[in-house]
This record gives sequence, C-alpha cells and structure tokens, in this order.
Amino acid sequence: MSQLNRLGNAPIGKLLMNMTLPACSGILVLMMYNIIDTIIVGQYAGAMAIAGMSVVLPVSMLIPTLGMGIGVGSSSIISRSLGAKDLETARLAFGNALSLAALICTTVSVLSGIYATEILSVFGGRGEILPYAMEYYTIILMGIPILGCWMCMNNTLRAEGLTKYSVIGMCLSSAINLILDIVFVIFMDMGLKGAAIATVLSQIAGLVYLLSFYLRGGSQLKIKRQYFRWDKAIIRETLSLGASTIGRQGAASVMVILLNQSLYLYGGPIAVAVYGILHRIISLLFVPIIGMTQGFLPIAGYNYGARQYDRVLAVVYKSILFGTIVSGALAVLAWSFPETLIQLFTSDETVLELGVQGLKTITVLMPLAAAQNIAAGYFQAIGKPVAAFILTLSRQVLILIPMLYLLPQVFELKGVWLAFPVSDVLACILTLTVFARELPKLKKVQHKAALQAA
Repeated sequence: MSQLNRLGNAPIGKLLMNMTLPACSGILVLMMYNIIDTIIVGQYAGAMAIAGMSVVLPVSMLIPTLGMGIGVGSSSIISRSLGAKDLETARLAFGNALSLAALICTTVSVLSGIYATEILSVFGGRGEILPYAMEYYTIILMGIPILGCWMCMNNTLRAEGLTKYSVIGMCLSSAINLILDIVFVIFMDMGLKGAAIATVLSQIAGLVYLLSFYLRGGSQLKIKRQYFRWDKAIIRETLSLGASTIGRQGAASVMVILLNQSLYLYGGPIAVAVYGILHRIISLLFVPIIGMTQGFLPIAGYNYGARQYDRVLAVVYKSILFGTIVSGALAVLAWSFPETLIQLFTSDETVLELGVQGLKTITVLMPLAAAQNIAAGYFQAIGKPVAAFILTLSRQVLILIPMLYLLPQVFELKGVWLAFPVSDVLACILTLTVFARELPKLKKVQHKAALQAA
C-alpha cells in the first residue's frame, strides 16, 4: 500500500504516530541549530553573546518562515489534490511554492542587510548587546534564503507523507552544524562568527540533500520548468493558507520586540540573556505540540479531500489527546528540574536565579497549547484560511502582546513571565469555542455524504 493510500486507509492512531514522530524528530533536529549554538556560545563566549543571539533569532527565523508559510499553504493544496487524484495541480502547487519562496526570501534578506542596524535596534540590540548581535546577524543573513527554500520543501514532503526524508535532511544538517560548531567555536576560538558560519554551511547541506531527492525522482512532485509557471489562483490560495504560519512568526517577532523592551526595562541586559535561554528550552518542550500539528495536517487534509469526514474528526480528537498528554509530561519535567535545564547553557548565578522563576511560570499551563494549536490547525487543513489565521494568531497577538504590555506594569519582571500562562488559558478557550461551533457543519456534511453513498 502506498504512503498516500495509507493516509486514507490506515488506522488513525497508528497513522498519526507514524506521521507525528518523524515530524517531531525533524523539528527537534532543526531546533538543535539554535540549541547547540546557544550551549556552545554560552559556555565559551558568555551571557552577553547569548543575548546577542537572542536578538538575532526572531529576525533570522521570521524571513525563512515566509518560505515555511508558503510551504505550509501549498501543502494543504497538495494534500487535498492528491486525495482527489489531481496530480497535475499538486505538482503545480509545489513548483509555484518553491519559486515563490526563493524570490521572497532573497528579496527580504537583501533589504534586511541594508537596514541591519535599524532592525537589530528595534529587536532589542542596543547598548552592550549590539556588537554581539551585529557580528552574528551579518553572517546568518546570508543563509536565510537557503533556509527558506529548505523549510518550504520540508512541508511539501510532509504533504505526501514522505516525512522521513525531511528528517534525514535535518539530521544531516544538524550533524554538520555540531561538528563545525566544535571546530570553529571551540578549537578555532571564532566565537559568534564561527557559530554563524557553521549554521549557514549546515543549512546549505540540508537544502542540497532535499534538492537531490526531488531531482532523483523520489517524490511524485517534480522540479520541472512547466511546474514553475506561476498560477494566480494557486499562489493566491497558497498565500492565504500559509498566512496563519507567516502571521504566527510575524506575531512572534512583534512579541519579541515588546518582550525585549520589557526585559531590558525591568531586568536589564541580563534579563534578555535569561529569556534567550528560556526560549530554547520552551521551544524544545513545544516539539510534541508542533509535531502533532504538522503530523495531523496532511492526514486531515487528505481525508477531507477524499470526503472521509469521520477520519478527519478522529485524527483531530486523537491529536489533541496525545499532544496534551505528552506536553503535560514535559511541563512536569520543566517544573521538576529547572536548574538542570538552565545549567546546560550557563553557570551564571544571576541567570540561573531569574531563569528558574521564569521557566516555572511560563510552563505552568503549557499543555493547554496542544488543544489550541491543533484545533486552529484544523481550519488550515480543510482550507479555511481566515479562521486558521485568526485562531493561530490569538495566542501571540490578540492576547499575549496586550498581556506583555499590561502585566509588567503591575508585576514588573514577574509580569513578563505571567503573560504566557494567561495567554495559554484565554487562547485555548477562544479556539475551542470556535472549533465547537464548526463541528456541527462537518457532521452535517458527513451525514449527507453517508446518505448519498447508501
């Protein structure tokens, strides 16, 4: 049985695990770029170097997320087209996505280099942090178009169930990154510059691997000239469906601006370094939630396109259940061993003291994010971009940003940490309310399809 047939026929629980585990592995490996860089840089270059990396991170991830968002948007079209046996549309969506990602990411990267000082200043690169941030940023910027195209192709691979190949590419790239980090930062004592060069070279390796996979004919999607002919309808739908992913990262970047300002105001440069560490830890804890969301999207999209609505509902419910259980267990881990996790990055006593308080506060209600992310992703899977966009942004725009403005005025630095669990609760309530109102519509369509089949 082919991978595509399994999306429509295999038991939901087993299929979900088969799709989610490689996605989690891939995300985990991809995150190792920043985690490995931060650990090595923190141990060999100090807390201010981590602060510099933290300022650059939202910028360096925002632009490639344009490519990822385009990949996510096209993957919805690809999954539904393959479910409906429309291979030509799937291939055209892939070609349009890859060329669009390359063009947009390259253009934005050039502009970001021209206005480097202004951009870093907005994101918190001021005072003693700015030289560290600039050193890292100028090199990382060179690899951003490469990373954008790579992230785009990772999502199109998942759209047809070929997750293991995206994981292989990520593992290869991460291994190269680790080796080069050791060589450049530890043995050659190149500091942030060495970490940045290692990252860019490893990203090139990851992209080359995926390009070779497509060129060898390992996928039903093809890199051929006719599929790079832009189709306005496909591009419009790709961008609208990918807007929630792009908007989420854009919102995260806006959030970082306000966050860094609050951290600098209430805790100084050291507080910026603290959150730089906490962000890596929390991102790691979020892997099951993100992986479960990415794992269920092609299954839900394929079965929705194939009009197997009972399987759509089953995969949503099981994704929420599994995601909540696993993320709950990881939240308990963070509460039980906060010092151990932070000490991986630094031995600075001030960072450790502030970090323990922040980590415990931020993760206290983290399991609620599983239901919120998956319920919001449901609308993306079935091709409802407006609802997906609003619900996906609810946690980081509609709620978190106002909380980051209001709570620190009352609780100072503690208010920054409190903004996260408050947002988890309110975003979960909002998203599940909208999802519950949508369920009767799907059940009605399901009942009608059953009557027609009979």
